[in-house]
Amino acid sequence: MRTVVVVPPEPVVTWAEVDAHLRLDGDDSQQPYVESLIAAATAHVDGPNGILGRAVGEQTLELRT
Repeated sequence: MRTVVVVPPEPVVTWAEVDAHLRLDGDDSQQPYVESLIAAATAHVDGPNGILGRAVGEQTLELRT
């Protein structure tokens, strides 16, 4: 059996938070790239296959055979 993420969690960090932290001043040309980095980092640590082995954000999991 394996666990599959059916509905992934919301991003742990939002674009607005990153924009403010990195002082991008609303330059949304970097938004797709930054959001992909957020998604990759979240996937690395969150969920059944992440390094934590548990869910950080609310998500829907399914057990499959």
